[in-house]
Amino acid sequence: MSSRNTWYNWFGTGKKPLATQFKDVFDTLFHKDEDTLPLNKVQGLQDILNNKADKVASNKIVLPSGVSHYDMPAGSILLITWFIAPTIISAGVGTALNVNDVFEIEGDSSPNGFLIYQGFKPFLNATRIYFNGIQPDTIPIIYLL
Repeated sequence: MSSRNTWYNWFGTGKKPLATQFKDVFDTLFHKDEDTLPLNKVQGLQDILNNKADKVASNKIVLPSGVSHYDMPAGSILLITWFIAPTIISAGVGTALNVNDVFEIEGDSSPNGFLIYQGFKPFLNATRIYFNGIQPDTIPIIYLL
């Protein structure tokens, strides 16, 4: 592939570029319908992706099977509660037993045994949260901000 300065010389006023020179120029360019633009060729894209607002650091906490509660630290934010449940469950998350005031019950677990609640729940004070309705074979996983 030739540089632009070389192209300018080939295609200067009064010049007659060769077919191979035309081919060299066109083979260097991306065709919108025929080529895929490599993402690493988009200037600054990686920096933009690295600084996206939705990219937040979270702490994943995997709890033992059947654990019925977790003590939220003061100032923490609960992002996701994920239940891996071999047995079908109808679960919720609350600040008391059988009260689902953190994440409401939204039906039974999916056929593949997953039940996920997502949100943005801040805890200003240390608070115990309860996993209501889970079975002994259910693994709770939480993500904190």
